[in-house]
Amino acid sequence: PGLYSTVTPTGWSLLGNGSVVDIISAGYGAGSVASDGAQFLDLIGGGVGTLPCGIRQSVSLVGGTAYSFSFDYNGDYSSRVLDYAISGVLSGSVSASALNVYPVFGQVTPWQSFQTTFVAPATASYTIEFLTLSGTFESPFIDNVALNPTAVPDSGSTLLLCLGGAAAVLLS
Repeated sequence: PGLYSTVTPTGWSLLGNGSVVDIISAGYGAGSVASDGAQFLDLIGGGVGTLPCGIRQSVSLVGGTAYSFSFDYNGDYSSRVLDYAISGVLSGSVSASALNVYPVFGQVTPWQSFQTTFVAPATASYTIEFLTLSGTFESPFIDNVALNPTAVPDSGSTLLLCLGGAAAVLLS
């Protein structure tokens, strides 16, 4: 659909309050860049929509499992804040101020990366949300969202590590 498309990314939904998002292809706006080289998401679509603007997705998590949550973010030299949350597990915000993906606005800044780990408290459906509370055309951008279980040694490996540690103590 061209370089700019007011479409919700596959698997995600809008906040449900009249918000609109844009999928921006690299090259739009006099040569924008995406963190992965292909496209990124503008949290305020076409400068319209009800605030807060953003997206959400439901995911099933397994209780007691550790997960890695990460995303890249940038902006267009405006004073904007990107809020993120995984319902009941974590929430926070990052500043997209002084960040820029559009050469027409000056020096392009590198995409910033956010990464954290957490343990799901229970096996259930959780909601991931990205939103912004202010702005029109200028908004935070996101790319490369990932939520993955982290590698945890199986009980057999843990037992072998413990036995190896005990043997080392006994041999010393």
